[in-house]
Amino acid sequence: MALPTGIPVPVENLTECQQRDVCRAPAGILDLTLGLVTRHAIRPCRVDLATVKATCTRDSIGRASSYAPFCARAVVTPNPPRRDYLLSEANYWGIGVFLDHGNGDVETLIAPQSWQPKRHTPAAWRFAELAYASYLNHSPTSETTTTSNRAGDKTRG
Repeated sequence: MALPTGIPVPVENLTECQQRDVCRAPAGILDLTLGLVTRHAIRPCRVDLATVKATCTRDSIGRASSYAPFCARAVVTPNPPRRDYLLSEANYWGIGVFLDHGNGDVETLIAPQSWQPKRHTPAAWRFAELAYASYLNHSPTSETTTTSNRAGDKTRG
């Protein structure tokens, strides 16, 4: 849905297709009051940088560029690129290149181009949902970590 978040928009300004979407939206997604529609639903997360861990080649640059509609992107490589033109090509496409030294140190060879969302799309929403699901699948669970509460006398997951 291409509506801005939290800003009332006159329904009459929407296309027929958008008006149908408004009528079909699940409860809680938006408010429809006095001819104005206000979207409340937002993406579950924002991805700042997608990385492809691979040797820096045209293929890995191409795989990183597939994230262009959604976020900044970079290739994390274990070795410097064998061809100098690969750094130029990555830079041209706005793709960062990071050299992973293997000991926790990462060197920036090319900084990724900053990215700003230009519009809301179903594909971007789906990407955010998949990224958030991946985060939840890879984040520590209460069985593996505990943190203290503010009082410091009990632990919680």
